[in-house]
Amino acid sequence: MAWIFGILFLAAAAGLSIAYLQWRQEDPEKAARIERFVGKTGKTVGRVATNATKRAAVASVQAVNSASKALAEQREAAQKARIPLRWVGCEESVEIDGFTISQPLTYLANRSSGRVDEPSSMDPRDPVSRKPGYQTQRLPYWPSYHNMDPTQRFVYLSWMSEGRIRLPSEIGYAFVFFYGLERRTLVDQHDHETAIAEVLRLRQLHRGGEQYSGSFENYTAGFLWFLSVAYPEAFTEEMIQSLAEGGRYWNEDKLASLLCWFATQKRPLSEWAAFIVAGQLPQSQRSVVTNRVGNEFKELFCKYYRERYHQGLTLESSARDRAYRYTTASAVIGQVCCTGTNPMGRSSQLKSLSTIWNQCVDELRKFSSVVQKQGDSELTPEAWEAMPEELRNGTDHPLTQQFCRIVDDHTTEEGFALIPVHKLAPLVGAEHRDRLTPTQSRQLCVTAEHIGYGLEPDARIAVSSYKREDVVAPFLRMYDEQVNPGRYKAALCMLRLGLAVAASDGEIHPDELAVIAQNVEKWFQLNAEERRRLESMQAVLIHDGPDMKGLQKLATGLKSQQKQAIGKMLIALIAADGIITKEEIRSVRKCYRTLGMSESDVDAALSTLESLKSDEPVTVVQAGGSRRAGEAIPTTGQNEIEFHLDRGAIAEIMQQSREVSAILADAMGVEESVDEVTGTAMTMEPELPSQSTTVTDDVESSDAADTEPQGGYDGLPERFHEIYEALIKQDGWCRDELEALGSERGLMIAGAIEAINDWTYETYGGPIFVEDGDRIVVERALLD
Repeated sequence: MAWIFGILFLAAAAGLSIAYLQWRQEDPEKAARIERFVGKTGKTVGRVATNATKRAAVASVQAVNSASKALAEQREAAQKARIPLRWVGCEESVEIDGFTISQPLTYLANRSSGRVDEPSSMDPRDPVSRKPGYQTQRLPYWPSYHNMDPTQRFVYLSWMSEGRIRLPSEIGYAFVFFYGLERRTLVDQHDHETAIAEVLRLRQLHRGGEQYSGSFENYTAGFLWFLSVAYPEAFTEEMIQSLAEGGRYWNEDKLASLLCWFATQKRPLSEWAAFIVAGQLPQSQRSVVTNRVGNEFKELFCKYYRERYHQGLTLESSARDRAYRYTTASAVIGQVCCTGTNPMGRSSQLKSLSTIWNQCVDELRKFSSVVQKQGDSELTPEAWEAMPEELRNGTDHPLTQQFCRIVDDHTTEEGFALIPVHKLAPLVGAEHRDRLTPTQSRQLCVTAEHIGYGLEPDARIAVSSYKREDVVAPFLRMYDEQVNPGRYKAALCMLRLGLAVAASDGEIHPDELAVIAQNVEKWFQLNAEERRRLESMQAVLIHDGPDMKGLQKLATGLKSQQKQAIGKMLIALIAADGIITKEEIRSVRKCYRTLGMSESDVDAALSTLESLKSDEPVTVVQAGGSRRAGEAIPTTGQNEIEFHLDRGAIAEIMQQSREVSAILADAMGVEESVDEVTGTAMTMEPELPSQSTTVTDDVESSDAADTEPQGGYDGLPERFHEIYEALIKQDGWCRDELEALGSERGLMIAGAIEAINDWTYETYGGPIFVEDGDRIVVERALLD
């Protein structure tokens, strides 16, 4: 109100001033005396008036501030009530249905104020049940607090209120809590040190617990290794050592993250880290020495390492940074990416570690070997494979040094090895053959396995036999998990299809390859051994290029419904990175034609995935543009086509990966195939031979009737006799005729032809049925 009185005062003063001027002109002397009087008293009056005005103004401002603060507090309270998701950190506690949770490190949800997708968030209004003696149901594969039933929430809240001092009886509850830590660090980008310490603590509880979860081990390790690159200052070396020595499995990404942390912190490589790195390098020998005398071996390695690098190896990074990725356990976040230094790109600096490793193996070999009197005779591969398992476990395979030398000679700067088959063929006595027999091919895989390596493609899973010019990728076998041939072959088939589409523009972009491979691994739920194999197979596929002939061979045994399911999954696979190029669409159409479908089937598949909404477009762009992660999808231009894909429909197809896996496994005749190395039938859940498997005669032993020689078909399973006789009656067959022939006899024609060709390799030295464009031709000269 003070400003109103000020205006009135000024108006009155103006009126008095005008009257005074008129009076001053009429009586100037009297006016002068009055002015002198007013001049003396005016200063005092002015000071009093000014002070009063100031006090009124200050009081007015204070009143306004008080009102504004009260209003702001009301608005803040109202806004908090409307927030659907709120983090509750280590300085707070929360009460839910009688449970007091201190340091909850999770989110609270208010679903009445909006949609909340975070699976870890707890809404206090969700019901909780304490039914005594009630059998709690198991959690689904992707659990969430909101979707738990009341008794499951009781279990989860009990675990949280106890301070998470142990892991819950079912690991899914720990995953729900872990989802929240992922969001807080990777999405909100806060509380990194708190989350790191908590996950390290949970991993210690996991290692000391009775139950082991490979998923929990892999996801928590991947999470921490990613954070060590993104926020290296949040880790001490003790934390890095605990993470490194506490893990069971290693892969290239984890190894690169370990080296990146030391390089970023400008620390020389510690001896404990050097020992771990050396053990993962492909040039380092696989030997029983490292296990039988492990303590002595590590002590000797560290001694030689200190002698060579007094303060430790100083790492140098390549000129180009490396992209480090982590696919979250939470389904609502997906993949995150950051860049960091790349010491792995300078692999030559690590070669000295393999040299020290191999030196230790050689020096401790005699000390660790099993005492066995052999006289002057040299242990041969055949004699080693004929030994009892107990003796073989104490003796290195005779071909270990020769095999490792070949791997070392073909290892690139990137750390991958691609070896022509003719370099490995002498190991199985096939150095002069243009094509190895199926038995020799499988024997080569078993020999590599005895030495501690795997080969991809594996002749016991993906191919029937190797050609001389074929390329294989060796990899270290670091897992005890068994390979499911049906699941792995199905995943490999989808990877081949995805790479065929990705290569449509003449180049396979690394980011595009990473998205395809990670989605295939996730959809088919591959175990660690299968993921390791798929990583090696990627290098072979990139080297060899798209295999459309293999796709055409697969199409022979597919039914229409199976083709439609695979086609939809292929489209979902290439749409997963948010960009579809025109070249990819053309390549998809080509794949559809190869599968025996029309272009209208492509349009129909796209239409089922197309959304009626337009808020999340997937743009079809010209090929050749950048596909780097994190870049915005290009705006729609004149030469572009825009599809608005239904994310829900794509997610539904991804959820159907198990059914697609069964479809592909059936189409490739997995249930009919036989492991001719071990002589055991391979079903949908078979096991690969262990490292102690010996090479035996090439025998098909699924049942007695199949192994009995019948007439002139000695060695060919009886179920293939009838179709073999039918096939050799003509000089050639088209695809439709073959499919009909197989359907009449209840056989997958592709699997039958492959089995017969394997038999003719062994019997006549070559395949009887050869592909010639769209036809299968019978090699009459071979029969003659």
